[in-house]
Amino acid sequence: MVTEEPSAIDLAFVNRSDERLLEAIVTLADQNRATLGLMPRGAFPQIADKGELLAATTPAGDLAGYALFAVARGRVRLIHLCVADAFRRQGVATGLIRKVSETHNSLAAITLKCRRDFPANEWWPRLGFAVRGEVIGRGKDGVPLVVWVRSHGIPDLFTFADEPVGIPVAIDHNVFVDLAIKPEGKGADESKALLADWIAEQITLTVTEESRNEINRIEDPIERQRQWRALDTFPSLHHTARAHDEARDRWDKAVGAIPRADKSDCNHIVNAAAGGAHVFVTRDERVINRYGDAAAEVFGMRVLHPAELIAHLDEIAHAVRYRPVELRGTGFTVSQFGVDAGRELDGFLDNAAGERKLAYHALVRRIAADTAAVGTWVRDPGGRVVAAWAIRPTAEALEVPMLRAERSAVGATVGRLIAFELRQRAVERGLRTIRVTEPHLPSEFRSDLLADGFAETSSGLVAAVLDASTRDELRQAAEGHELRESIRTAMASACDRRAVLSLERALWPVKLLDSDLPSYLVPIRPRWAQDLFDLNPTLFERPGLLGISREHVYYRTPKGNPKSPARIGWYGSSDRGQRIGAVVAVSHLVDVTTDSASRLYRRYQHLGVYSLKDVQASERGGMASALRFVDTETLPKPVSLEHLRTLEGGRLTGTLQSPTMITSALFGALYREGTGRGR
Repeated sequence: MVTEEPSAIDLAFVNRSDERLLEAIVTLADQNRATLGLMPRGAFPQIADKGELLAATTPAGDLAGYALFAVARGRVRLIHLCVADAFRRQGVATGLIRKVSETHNSLAAITLKCRRDFPANEWWPRLGFAVRGEVIGRGKDGVPLVVWVRSHGIPDLFTFADEPVGIPVAIDHNVFVDLAIKPEGKGADESKALLADWIAEQITLTVTEESRNEINRIEDPIERQRQWRALDTFPSLHHTARAHDEARDRWDKAVGAIPRADKSDCNHIVNAAAGGAHVFVTRDERVINRYGDAAAEVFGMRVLHPAELIAHLDEIAHAVRYRPVELRGTGFTVSQFGVDAGRELDGFLDNAAGERKLAYHALVRRIAADTAAVGTWVRDPGGRVVAAWAIRPTAEALEVPMLRAERSAVGATVGRLIAFELRQRAVERGLRTIRVTEPHLPSEFRSDLLADGFAETSSGLVAAVLDASTRDELRQAAEGHELRESIRTAMASACDRRAVLSLERALWPVKLLDSDLPSYLVPIRPRWAQDLFDLNPTLFERPGLLGISREHVYYRTPKGNPKSPARIGWYGSSDRGQRIGAVVAVSHLVDVTTDSASRLYRRYQHLGVYSLKDVQASERGGMASALRFVDTETLPKPVSLEHLRTLEGGRLTGTLQSPTMITSALFGALYREGTGRGR
């Protein structure tokens, strides 16, 4: 039987301002680094800012234990669970885990990975965890990791999605020295934390060609040879001469004359960009402060301290994989493919799983010859196919017999756009189900679809596409659907605003207007409305696949922000002779962040559209706000402000000059009016 948490212990999320408690947590973490791994001191306050650091304390304020975790991709990933020696076997760990569970019970589960050779594996079942499987550790010793899951009873719709493939992270030479040459040196622990098992699963540390140049400048031949040998243990970011020259020209044009002392640092950044890395890690604060903005603007690269990378790892990994900025205005095209497309699609052949080329070409020919099926591909500006898929509507479902993309940021980005496109196509045809029957679905696609609300079934990955505006309507719509039990369970668990938002996204276009998820009208200037929502001059044509990102950000002054999570109706306002005067799109608001323009730009540059100067124009008192929103739907029939006032719940007066909360009834009415559905 698991011991109950002692009543004298208080559980509370840590605030950055509580320096005494943070220091105690850092000390406890250091004392247990043999099993926890290293965590940079600077990462703790950043993680606390996100509400992902929970402490157990006594009435006297002494630390009994803590839980450090990350919330991403529909689940909680436990990173540290640590109890001070004096409080072990008193239920402190139980209390911490239960508190994390209660706080995030709208998510599928708490997951963790524990080295098989650690004694802690005996304790996880007592804390409600069950074995999910085992993976090969990506640490240097390759010890297997046991995957543990504490389920919150939300099956299928929010199934745990596997981690995305590790992203390349270029390291500065000072980080390389910390890891391979002077691991006991001053400050080396900050870099060594990058080798922790849970981090190694998500990133691949790489070195640039400039590290070889730095080593070549060492006069001692023995030390020079030692460092070269150590460097060979890291993957190198290789690049063509042309890629280097293009990156160098762009960098020199942006930053101008470079001081002699900074030339090697800039060479690292240029070589990392030429090699395709979007993250560069350094312990040199001078490099971050002096060149971080330029690297973000020129290359879309984040120049980070190790602690910052670790504290925001999930967000950064997502940003590297999902980069809509790379598709905007670059000549990517979407078209249908025919029976002769097999050879051009050979790059998607699943050789690792033993797929035969003849069978693959036969699949492509069957799709092209089927009058009910539509095969589509995306080509890059050079004509290379980067993604291909096919849909086939039946009486029961929108079937997807083919769904493939290249393993790159472009492939991942197009894949997320396709996932939302499938839902829109199903709605257009009045179908309640999407069924992906692709026999060789790439693992990255599978992970993203599971995170998007698809469920594993015997017939493939299945998503429910339900048009309902209340819980009662959703229950009725779910009747007879193969995912009805999962939908009922998810509805029962949707007891807070974030859970409601997750449910609406998983079952899109569902809008649970009888929930407490707030709705806002947010004014947006015509220029940004046109850029973000790909509006054409008449505002009536639905944008194509590449027109709107699945995720975007809008910058504004910090005053009067809406509260997330929420629904947003985007009201195109007037500005400098341009006038829209109508609600043109709706989205889900998932986050509102206020910070300096520079930091916001570095954080969200991968989403595109804005320049650093654009973000700086939103600053007031050195601060700006970023509204991050997802799953935007452009309204086929924009709803004018005058018409909005006549709709149910439309008690609006004056002009819309700042975000305005509206009733759920009004949001529902404008949504029905703008889409033409449900009227």
